[in-house]
Amino acid sequence: MLFKKLALGILGMATAVSTGFAFNLLTPFLREQVLDQSPEASNSELERLWNSCKENFQKNRFQAVLQSCQQAAITAERIGDRSVQAKSLTNLGYAYHNRGNAKQALTYYQQALVIFRAIKKRDLEAQIVTNLGAAYRDLGNYAKAIEYHQQALTIARQIKDSQRELWALGNLGNAYNDQSKYKEAIDYYQQVLAIARQIKDRQSEFQVLGNLGIAYNSLGDYTKASEYYQQSLTIAREFKNPLGEAQALGGLGNVYHAWGKYNEAIKYHEQQLTIARQINNPPSQGQALGGLGNAYNSLGEYQKAVEYYRQQLTIARQINSPRSEAKALVGLGLASLGLGNYDNAVEYNQQSLVIARQIKDLQSEGQALGNLGLAYNSLGEYAKAIESNQQSLAIARQIKDLQSESRALGNLGLTFLFLGNYTETIKHYEQSLAITQKIKDPNFEGKVLGNLGLAYLSLGNYAIAIDYEQQALAIAQKIKDPNFEGRVLGNLGIVYRNQGDYTRAIEYTQQWLIIAQRIKDPQGESAALGNLGNTYINLGDYTKGIEYHQQSLRIARQIKDPQTEGLALNNLGVALQKSGKISEAEKILFQGIGVWESQRQRLGSNDSFKISIFEEQARTYRILQQVLIAQNKIGTSLEIAERGRARAFVDLLQRRLQSNPKTEHINSRPTIELLKQTAKQQNATLVQYSIIVDDFQTENKLQSKESELYIWVIKPTGEIKFQPVDLKPLWQKQKTSLEQIITETLKSLGSNFNSRSSSSSDRENFEVGDFVKPNETLNEFPSDPPWKVVAVDIQNRTVRIQSSNHQQEQNRKFTDVTKVSYTYAANTYLQQLNKILIEPIADSLPKNERDRVIFIPQGSLFFVPFPALQDANRNYLIQKHTIQTAPSIQVLDLTRQQRQKLSIAPQNKPKEVLVVGNPTMPKVSPFPGKTAEQLKPLPHSEEEAKQVAQMFKTNAIAGDRATKSAILPLFPKARIIHLATHALLDDITGGTIPGAIALAPEPLNKGEDERTNGLLRSSEIFNLQLNNTELVVLSACDTGRGKITGDGVIGLSRSFISAGVPSVIVSLWSIPDDSTALLMTEFYKLQQGNDKASALRQAMLTTMEKNPDPQHWAAFTLIGEAK
Repeated sequence: MLFKKLALGILGMATAVSTGFAFNLLTPFLREQVLDQSPEASNSELERLWNSCKENFQKNRFQAVLQSCQQAAITAERIGDRSVQAKSLTNLGYAYHNRGNAKQALTYYQQALVIFRAIKKRDLEAQIVTNLGAAYRDLGNYAKAIEYHQQALTIARQIKDSQRELWALGNLGNAYNDQSKYKEAIDYYQQVLAIARQIKDRQSEFQVLGNLGIAYNSLGDYTKASEYYQQSLTIAREFKNPLGEAQALGGLGNVYHAWGKYNEAIKYHEQQLTIARQINNPPSQGQALGGLGNAYNSLGEYQKAVEYYRQQLTIARQINSPRSEAKALVGLGLASLGLGNYDNAVEYNQQSLVIARQIKDLQSEGQALGNLGLAYNSLGEYAKAIESNQQSLAIARQIKDLQSESRALGNLGLTFLFLGNYTETIKHYEQSLAITQKIKDPNFEGKVLGNLGLAYLSLGNYAIAIDYEQQALAIAQKIKDPNFEGRVLGNLGIVYRNQGDYTRAIEYTQQWLIIAQRIKDPQGESAALGNLGNTYINLGDYTKGIEYHQQSLRIARQIKDPQTEGLALNNLGVALQKSGKISEAEKILFQGIGVWESQRQRLGSNDSFKISIFEEQARTYRILQQVLIAQNKIGTSLEIAERGRARAFVDLLQRRLQSNPKTEHINSRPTIELLKQTAKQQNATLVQYSIIVDDFQTENKLQSKESELYIWVIKPTGEIKFQPVDLKPLWQKQKTSLEQIITETLKSLGSNFNSRSSSSSDRENFEVGDFVKPNETLNEFPSDPPWKVVAVDIQNRTVRIQSSNHQQEQNRKFTDVTKVSYTYAANTYLQQLNKILIEPIADSLPKNERDRVIFIPQGSLFFVPFPALQDANRNYLIQKHTIQTAPSIQVLDLTRQQRQKLSIAPQNKPKEVLVVGNPTMPKVSPFPGKTAEQLKPLPHSEEEAKQVAQMFKTNAIAGDRATKSAILPLFPKARIIHLATHALLDDITGGTIPGAIALAPEPLNKGEDERTNGLLRSSEIFNLQLNNTELVVLSACDTGRGKITGDGVIGLSRSFISAGVPSVIVSLWSIPDDSTALLMTEFYKLQQGNDKASALRQAMLTTMEKNPDPQHWAAFTLIGEAK
């Protein structure tokens, strides 16, 4: 449970606010006298304008500067005083530059440069090329910046001006430092230091010592960095320069923060803040407050961090510093993540991004996008995270910022790590690693190595994981970063625990604990204690395990970190459960649920955020169910099973059903009486499933495996029956799992568009994807699942076959195996599922085939084709029962209430039926960041749509006419909506809810997103008002599938129900076109006189008579209300 936090902790990719020094090289010509004045140059008007230009500049009157300096430049040009003209132009450029408009500044600098070269003012030429270099640096054009600073250096050396030479070298150092080329930067800075000491320029010596501190800090050489800052501090104190002293203290604070010595960092930033307040310097105060916020954020004291960041933000706004404002917002975003306030985290980072774009600061924009990606990662909105990080990567490459490029690649790797896409994870980390090694950035190199270790840990490749973590550990110890060292030790502890080497796991985790306590890192201390507790539980030492978890919980509560507190309560509950202290475990787990639910309550109406955080919290609900069942508390366990599913969905529907949407919503928890009442009101038997997962030591690995299936049956009479099913034999003996059986079922059912017979004529015409059975098992083990052909060797007449659980592969001769039909394979799986899901409760199900059974699945069970489940006599479940499904019992009750609202005002009931089929297909990216490809047309879906439309005496909308702008306004007016087109399951467009319906693309206006052209997204459907629509039918393939989360299946059906539709019919796979047309035609005929569940059942039975294979009729599922 600590995995995600550890990964984020070790990465630390969020950009910290950095206090640094820079040469004050944008020197305006404020004290320059008008040189070589001709009689015309003594013109009193020009003298007045020039003095006004300088005075306005000194007083920072931007608009007045523009007016007076512009007039001075025009007048000087008119009377021929080119020197004053050029100086006025320079001040105009500086005014724009100082306001963040470096692009406009370039125009004036270039004009001034032409004049200075013409009048051969070499010293002023050196100054203006310096300003040009600085402007290009701010625009991220480092090549141009270096080119101009090199010109400044050449001129300075030619005119033997040591001061200007020093400035040029310093600026070259800054340009290379910005590109993460720290070695080159240090070389220039050392030259500056030598000249400064030679000419006894203590101010420049002070400044370059600070810049050397920044460069060595970036290299991870904290010892040298602190030495240079200390020298800088000595000079500042020697010359009684309080501002310089504050800057040096801030630099030391930054070094100790990077070093992981957060309490030392706090001491230096507090000293910095004291001085800044004494001299009333707001910018320095803001830097100190930001540093304190960073330190407390890293210590896990998020509330304190927020207080400092808010003070920093106030100052930034008071002094009108957008860059400082953006940094404060970034800090608030990071602290909000720690507090679990995910909506605030996204909002703050988005504000930071807006500012970066307004001031045209590409580097800050890239950093803001990276931080936004981190926020989306925490929310589980991975498509958005990928999009943000890819934009950040593009900017880093555009401005040739190698350090930012390596961080963007690392952040992409982190997102793919959370997605479980380890191939992409490793690819991005390896690219990031190559850059960090190239630019010699050991700090970040170590973090990338650590996360590569986590990727291989997730793959179960422990040897490689340990190797990467050991490399990371060596770097952490070399650069003397205790916080980073502790996190790596913690990761090594996790690897060894998963490997079953508990002695080493304890050894490494204890080392982490000691470091966390030494550097006063409460968040790390709590995590280390929790990991030690888990390890001792795995060892069977429950007393120690409980003790460590209690300590972890105490710290989490002290630092007021709800996420860590929730995890600690969950872990302590597990420890108490395994130790046999069941009643104590119940009490603790209820507290854990209380923490999770209060955290969700803070999110208010933000449905997508609630979904994401509930996914991480669902485990506590499942463990509590086990604890309650162990005490035979059947009713309470059912309440928790219901309370632990579709919570965000329930909250949303309850809120939308309220008569006054502004009323504060009070979440009603499901009681056993409410659940019984729902069964009675529905006059249906409710079947609720819960899959219980536990950790098991298998194959020398600690793995999460399916343990039990809990089934509750609630009859309309109020009687409740409970039946557990042991799932462990599936993986212990059969080398499979319930989830794997469901996956194979869908594969076999969804593959039969062109099913081939296994007649003797083609018995040896094998193709990849065929199902076969070894000849020796055909008669002896007829119920064994078939094998799949994964490779065919025609020359040697052999096939490579894979078992259904993917655990075994064999090479067999053509003559040793017999091809079986897809139907044979499907029936085998359907019988297995029936044995697990239906047989244990068969006696509790109604005997009358017209009586409805409503299944409430969980997890992968949402994808079970219940109508097609087959008993030992080869009878399908749809032949015995009328079937529908719902995400939860409460959702079922709320869709009934929505249906009642529809029937209250029949006079307002719309009569229109909207039918869409086979639009001109849009282009869609198969994965975020991949090239878009056009979806295949569905000509038979168009025929289906025409047949359905004809039944309702309307016209189907197809082809180019079926655009979103044409279709969407018709939705609220339709009683029935029938959509026969492609459905997309994944979050490929960056929407808050995954899934989309394909419609015809249309011309885009400027600024519109090409990726969403022709796509009606789930998030858009979610926000519609479809309170007059009775039924939506999605007859395209896979519309019933989607992203499984702790809140249920998040996709198209959920969005339509959220929008007010009480009944939705979806399909789990694409079925042959003639069968779809027959089934849909029958359904619409029948539903006009029956409830929808009965009509769908009869339509399936009618289709079954013509096409007996379940591929043809079993794909459709009714979700929600039957009437």
